[in-house]
Amino acid sequence: MYFRYPEDAIKLYIDDAVGNGLDKEIFMDISLHHYPLRDYKEMWNRMSDIVRDYSKVGKRNQNAISHNKLGKHMMHLVRLYLMCIDILEKGEIITYREAEHDMLMDIRNGKFLDSNRQPTEEFFELVEDYKTRLEYAKENTDLPDQPDYMGIKDFVMSVNERVVLGNVYSNSADLCRCNFE
Repeated sequence: MYFRYPEDAIKLYIDDAVGNGLDKEIFMDISLHHYPLRDYKEMWNRMSDIVRDYSKVGKRNQNAISHNKLGKHMMHLVRLYLMCIDILEKGEIITYREAEHDMLMDIRNGKFLDSNRQPTEEFFELVEDYKTRLEYAKENTDLPDQPDYMGIKDFVMSVNERVVLGNVYSNSADLCRCNFE
């Protein structure tokens, strides 16, 4: 993935925290020579993501952990990756995940939590696979770089006009059948 470096050049590990109100913290030992800055930047971005995600577990998801809802949060993370990939690959928003239903329920029900109710390495590998797939889909999508702002503006004006004229239905199923031309 990056320019080659000696196996012992970069070491990441978790140890007792030195401040910040944390019990544990991620540390690194690094020694690189004549290394491409472009690759180091990408590596640094990935490590930054790790630290950001690690701190989220320590703060935002603490409530989920204490209420035994971490599996639910984990399931939603995977579901959102799947939906983003569908948008980029197919141009579709698929909310009901029939094909992945069993896997998502397994995640929600704790299959990817260890005996301490923490995510397993298998879960992190699954997320990393989806992250890689999302990056590929993002680089290879047929979607335009910019939205069709004029089309959006015309659509909003059309909806507003229908509201003013009383032609918008209160039932969302009826609204979906409206002709927005």
